[in-house]
Amino acid sequence: MANLGLLELSDNFVNGTIPSSPGNLSQLRYLYLSYNHLTGRIPIELTQCSLIMLLDLSFNNLQGSLPTEISRFSNLALSLKLSHNKLEGELPASIGNLASLLAIDLLENKFFGVIPNSIGRCISLEYLNLSHNMLEGTIPESLKLINLGYLDLTFNNLTGKFPIWIGDSQMIKILNLSYNILTGEVPNSGRFKNLGRRSIMGNIGLFGGSKPKGLHP
Repeated sequence: MANLGLLELSDNFVNGTIPSSPGNLSQLRYLYLSYNHLTGRIPIELTQCSLIMLLDLSFNNLQGSLPTEISRFSNLALSLKLSHNKLEGELPASIGNLASLLAIDLLENKFFGVIPNSIGRCISLEYLNLSHNMLEGTIPESLKLINLGYLDLTFNNLTGKFPIWIGDSQMIKILNLSYNILTGEVPNSGRFKNLGRRSIMGNIGLFGGSKPKGLHP
């Protein structure tokens, strides 16, 4: 067991808490525990698996905060999937230390507070989904990541002006900022010319409502 590289227990009826024992699997690189009935917190001991490249704990009933020790996953390069849980608290600034990570999916949790500027240090990030949480504050310009192609921040409490700097990104192909509290004018030229209403609907301060002028449906 000490040399186990992959642990796949997803889509079963596993319940209870995640034991601390996986932290002893020093060679573990892939951990799949999604679609189960797991409860409790993410054990800090799990971060001792420093070789992990993919962590999927999505679709469970996990609670508590995201441990600041998550930065110990220095080899986490593929994805961090924690969606559809009951995780809460502020996103730790240490998440920015995951410089090799390609995908972060925290959809459908209860995270609050601001999006940490440090996430801009995730220079390899291609996919970021923070939708359906309770995040607030402005959208940090540090998200102007060179490789980011998918950005979903829907159904939060984000405020401030529409992030025009997104127009400078050459990579973002899928963008959804709908159902926040954004304000200001949405450009109708350049990369924003074909921006659909669904990408920004529900922000009543944008161009006077959820049907901004000049935007395609």
